[in-house]
Parts: sequence; C-alpha cells; structure tokens
Amino acid sequence: MITLTTYLTELKVVVDKLAAVGVEMEEEVVTLDLLASLPTAFKTLVTAISAQQEVPALSFVEDKVLEEEERIKEHEDRAAPAGQAFTVGNGFRNNNKSSNGNNNNNNNNNNSSNNNSNNSNTSIRKCDWCGINNHWSVDCRRRLQHQNLIETYLQHNNLLPKWTQTP
Repeated sequence: MITLTTYLTELKVVVDKLAAVGVEMEEEVVTLDLLASLPTAFKTLVTAISAQQEVPALSFVEDKVLEEEERIKEHEDRAAPAGQAFTVGNGFRNNNKSSNGNNNNNNNNNNSSNNNSNNSNTSIRKCDWCGINNHWSVDCRRRLQHQNLIETYLQHNNLLPKWTQTP
C-alpha cells in the first residue's frame, strides 16, 4: 500500500515533469486533482475544502491531507475488532437509497420535498472550476475531462510514475 507522503511526492514529480516538457499546471488545478484522487476515507476533508469560496493553496491542502491520514490511522488503531462495535457500509446512511443509488421510497411527494431540502446547499454552490452552479468542483465534469486529458498525455509520453501504472 502506498502512503500519502509517497503519493504527494510522486504528484510533485509528475507536475515537475509536465513543466519540463512545457505543460504548466496551475496550483489550483493540481490542488483539485489531488482532492479528486483521494480515497473515500477522505470524503469529509474533501467536502470541507470544496465548501470554501476559493481553492486553498496546495501546501495547505497537503498539510490537511497528511493530518487527516494521521487521524484516520489513530482511529483505526483505537477501533474495536471487526464486527464488534460498528457496521460500516459505504460510510453514509441514506434510508431512501439502495446500494446502487436508486430510490427505494415510492412516495414521490415526500421524497421530492426531502430532495429539495437536501439539495438547497448545492443549488447555491458555484463550481470553483467551471463557474457553473449546482455542483461541487470535485464532481465537475469539465475538470474531470481536463484531468483525463492530462492523464492521457502523461501515459502517451510515459511520464506517469511507476506506482500508478498497471502491469
């Protein structure tokens, strides 16, 4: 398993290699790519950082990611043996959705009123990446397309770190 410290180092190596071939990446783009690449255990941190009006500095996000990794490790060390204290599914409870994300509730009136109240924050939220409302920058399709373009370029030019390549 790779540590986040190694991952952050490899990310910097990739950014430096891109810069060496003339592809400059803005710090904001690198920060958003870092947030998008984190495992689901970091979802709370990603949400908290994404809720800010501006994308924070990469060094700030790196520090917070490493702090969160340490907190997660401490929590795992103190956690009860598997199956004794807690049962964790996908990490979030939503009684109206099945495991595949479909609504189980047949009462559309009640369900739509719940959706309106739950989505009120995201309808106000303006994406930091593309400037369009109703989604987070971490979920932005335009940002993901940009990230895929960069990854394709890196793969084509053999600039990806070895640990990201599949055998």
